[in-house]
Amino acid sequence: MPDSKLTSWCDRTTVFSFYALIYFLPISTALVEICSTVILTAFFWKRSVNFAAALKRHAVTSGPLSWRRGWHLFTESFQPPAHPLRGPIGIFILINFLSVVVSLYPSLSIKGFIGKLMQSTFLYFSFVETMNTRRKFCIFIGVFFVSTTLIVCNGLAQFFQGTEFIFGKTLPGDGRVASSFKHPNDLGAYLVMVLPMIFSFVMARWPFWPQGSGRKKTVLGWKIAARIFIVVLLAMSLSVLGLTYSRGAWLSFAIGIVFLMGMNRRHAVVPLAAGILFFFIFSPHLAPRRNVSFVSDDLLREKLDRVEQGDQYAKENRTPPFARRMEIWSSSLRRFTAMGRDNYWREAVHIIRSSPLLGTGLNTYSRVGPEYKINWGGYPHNCFLQMAAETGLLGLGSFLWVFLILFYGALKSLKTIEPDFARVVIQGGLAGLLGFIVHSFVDTHFYSVQLGNLMWLMMALVTAVQQPMGAMKRVGKEDPGA
Repeated sequence: MPDSKLTSWCDRTTVFSFYALIYFLPISTALVEICSTVILTAFFWKRSVNFAAALKRHAVTSGPLSWRRGWHLFTESFQPPAHPLRGPIGIFILINFLSVVVSLYPSLSIKGFIGKLMQSTFLYFSFVETMNTRRKFCIFIGVFFVSTTLIVCNGLAQFFQGTEFIFGKTLPGDGRVASSFKHPNDLGAYLVMVLPMIFSFVMARWPFWPQGSGRKKTVLGWKIAARIFIVVLLAMSLSVLGLTYSRGAWLSFAIGIVFLMGMNRRHAVVPLAAGILFFFIFSPHLAPRRNVSFVSDDLLREKLDRVEQGDQYAKENRTPPFARRMEIWSSSLRRFTAMGRDNYWREAVHIIRSSPLLGTGLNTYSRVGPEYKINWGGYPHNCFLQMAAETGLLGLGSFLWVFLILFYGALKSLKTIEPDFARVVIQGGLAGLLGFIVHSFVDTHFYSVQLGNLMWLMMALVTAVQQPMGAMKRVGKEDPGA
């Protein structure tokens, strides 16, 4: 097989595997691993073919190969495509590698480095390299939304019928929906990244199909059907997010939607109305489901008891009404945001202080935690604290630097980029990633196979759609038969 045909076959295999990956991501970690393995195999096969071709060309044109020239050709063939995040991600990988070198438990660190970090970053670079046409983006997002539809329908079935239809899991006693995920918080984190993308498409005009002269009725019919599908998916996804009763997911979703409204002020009324409706429907049920309320139960009960006493309360309590109200609200905010995790955060801080620069080693928190009397599932319910404990402040800083460069570049591109499709994807992707970052303050979904890979894929999507290649072309011009 000629080299060009072989590399083209590798690219087609990679693209199809990404479609399968995004579809099966919320369903099965095993299928995610299989798809990732296929993508990585195709990635290295393609790079190996390119390296062999470069060696062959050098032998024909320049004769014998020196080791220095050979190394140059090797790095040139295997290095990822150039874009603003290549350097920051490389630094992040390097610091994680150093944490593996100094790890207290090297076997665990090597497993986490190769099995999780390198896999996710290779997925990112492979996505940016192969997803380079608008048609590919449309199919990828379409499959993404179809998969989300399956998951939210499964969640609604679990709530109304008591059993979801994918794995047959019954509804827990607290009534919190988890769908195909292990825990309702995982489902909430998934929807936090998906919902802003759905909102972004609902708020935008439809850029999917070309303005063909001979297919106006067909195109119009597809546009109407797609609009109905997106609106229905939005309503179902919001309902399932509410049924998770995940406080962290609710708060993260709200922040992500506010960020989306700031980027698209002309159509901000849509997410604003949806958010208000969501709050009034689901917030009254939060207290009995999670044994917590938006107001502190103790303080509220105390206040009501004293109000019933009338004049006696006024004589005994000299606290100004506004100060008393602020006390209630501040206590409520602490209770809603901390969610009982402050003790585990303090323990994580102790670990960070013991190894502040490079940490105790990647993927070692579950082993190191018991030495510091941590006994809650082996993790601190905070992604950033766990990252700082395992890879040090250098690892955490490089991770935040990656996101800073991503957001800075994407927001800057919104000022100059012309295609509506690219703007819709960038806005929805950034809002979803911001929600995920906020949610990471109360959980460690970054270390999940499903949610961690979804985060890297969302980052890759935002990066790839900014490329001035086929991604910016009209589908009709790019492929008349699309």
